[in-house]
Amino acid sequence: MRSYGPEGSRLTALLRLDRLRASPAGSNYAMAVDQLLMLLPDRRRLLEGSGLDLYRDFDALLIATPEPRDDTVTFLAVRHHMKDAALQAALDRSAAAVRHTIDWRLEDGRPVGVRRLASTASDKGTAGPDDRIFVLPQPFLAVIAPPAYAGLLLGKGRTSSDHGDAGSPDVGESTRTEKKISRVDWHDLVARIDAEDSALPEDAVFMITVTNLLVFSDVSPVVPGTRGVVDDDGHTQGVAPPNPQVITLVAGVEPAPYLELTVEFARETEARAWERGFPAWKRTLLSHPVLLFAGFAPLLDRIEPSREGTRVYLHVDTTAQEMQRLLALTTNLARAAMGRPRP
Repeated sequence: MRSYGPEGSRLTALLRLDRLRASPAGSNYAMAVDQLLMLLPDRRRLLEGSGLDLYRDFDALLIATPEPRDDTVTFLAVRHHMKDAALQAALDRSAAAVRHTIDWRLEDGRPVGVRRLASTASDKGTAGPDDRIFVLPQPFLAVIAPPAYAGLLLGKGRTSSDHGDAGSPDVGESTRTEKKISRVDWHDLVARIDAEDSALPEDAVFMITVTNLLVFSDVSPVVPGTRGVVDDDGHTQGVAPPNPQVITLVAGVEPAPYLELTVEFARETEARAWERGFPAWKRTLLSHPVLLFAGFAPLLDRIEPSREGTRVYLHVDTTAQEMQRLLALTTNLARAAMGRPRP
């Protein structure tokens, strides 16, 4: 099972902005991609009031979360090409624009900051909804995360309210007797970020991986009691299709736009059933009014599955217009999903 991003992440998304910039067609997708990213509060916290530009100043963006609808557990990492001081100054401007301050210090020689509402900055026991931890674990890499990730970013046993205490000369030993505090170690964190980056194909600009998050409740075309025989007419009722463990979507724009969906199951029998059932599901989708009116029927009709063991692959080449419409549809679906109340 993949372990990209912080441990426990059920959704990770990686966007290679440098590849998007380098592509002659990249500008065609920039606005659509940014509309999708605007759904993330931390995208706004990172940029608004900072003077930074997402496509000019950043090279890669990694988002990870165990719960996509809860921004208090969203982890964001960015690769950039700025000096530490320039990035810190920009983040300070962004914080000041919304009446926050960032308390910076060095941890093992690297900048670490905690952003708090200016009116509560002196009360380190108070955590606000917009409090964030900033870590620059190595040059040209920055991490922004809520206090829920304090143990990962500041060291086990520490919270964001501990920031500024560890290592301070005026802190007595009595303050350390209640809990054990370990020194920060970002090697595993950086390794996980690097693993996500290296997993992206050379010709791709975007990848999103969902783990044990989606549940298909549609009717399965597998006929009950037939050991996997598929009802090609799609009339079978009452049997749920196998739910995948991992779904990965990869998008590329060079030399031509394409999408590849990898669906991974716990057992090969489940993957085989999903592969066999795909023709019936495709026929059902081809008659869906939303897909028809959106013009996706020709694209869907071109998709054919292939399987290797527990994985089913769906690859399709798209036109630039189809890719733009897909990005817009993804944004609308994500906006609707994130707007629902948590179960």
